Amino acid sequence: MPVAYIRIYTGSDGHSYFEDVRVDGEVRGTPESNLRAIYGDLMAVDTAVFRHVVEEADDRTRHNAPRPQFVIILAGECEVETSLGDTRRMVPGDILLAEDVSGYGHTTRRIGHEDRLTMIITFQSTNNEAPADV
Repeated sequence: MPVAYIRIYTGSDGHSYFEDVRVDGEVRGTPESNLRAIYGDLMAVDTAVFRHVVEEADDRTRHNAPRPQFVIILAGECEVETSLGDTRRMVPGDILLAEDVSGYGHTTRRIGHEDRLTMIITFQSTNNEAPADV
C-alpha cells in the first residue's frame, strides 16, 4: 500500500521526527458495490472537527500536539518543521498523525495566501478525560 500518512512523534531524545506510514490491510469488497480495496484496521477515534485557520500561530515558536490526532489538509498548504529542522510540505489530501505531545515540538508555517482548512480527528482518551480544545 502507498504511504497513508505522515507521523510526527517525539523520540527518546526529546526531538520530533517524521515517519512515513504505510498501512497493512486485506483486500476485500463491499456489499454495496463491486468495489475491491485494501482495508486497514479500524481505529478507535473520539472526535472530528473542521478547523479553518484564520490567523496562523507564530512560526518561530515550537509547539506540541495537544493530544495524538490526525490532521487532514483539505485546503491551503503549510510546512511542518521538526525540532531538528526537517521539513514536510503538507498539501490538500495529506494526512499528518501528530503524536509529538511532549519534547521540543514542531513549528507550522503557511505556504501561499490561501487559508488552511483541516479536519482534526482525535483518538479516544484512555483516561476518561474530555479532549482539550483542538
